[in-house]
Amino acid sequence: MTTITGQKTLREVAESGGNPLGLKRIHHVEFWVGNAKQAAFYYRKAFGFSQVAYSGLETGNRQFASYVLGQGRVRFVLSTPSTRPTRPATTCAGMATASVTSRCWSPTPTSPSPRR
Repeated sequence: MTTITGQKTLREVAESGGNPLGLKRIHHVEFWVGNAKQAAFYYRKAFGFSQVAYSGLETGNRQFASYVLGQGRVRFVLSTPSTRPTRPATTCAGMATASVTSRCWSPTPTSPSPRR
C-alpha cells in the first residue's frame, strides 16, 4: 500500500530493510520501572549486563534513581522515581509494565524554504 502522494508507508520501508525514521544511532533506551534496583539486579544476573553507572540519593539526585547497564554497544537505563509527582512516576505507578523512552540521533532536517 502506498500513500496518495506515492510515498511508501513506514511499515513498507521497515519491511524492505530500510530505516523509516532516518536514525543514525540510538544512544540508550530508558525504562521507567517500579523498582530499578531489583530490575538492574535481574538484568545483570539473567542477561549478563554489567552496571556502568548509578544515580540516586547517594549521588545527590533526589528525584529518581537510575542504573545504567551495558552489554557491548547496548545501553539500558533503568529508572524509578523517588517521589510520585513526576510524569513518569504517574505512568508506571501501579503498573507491571515499564514506560520506555529513548535518546536518538537523526539526520539534520532540511531547512524550510524561505517565505515570501
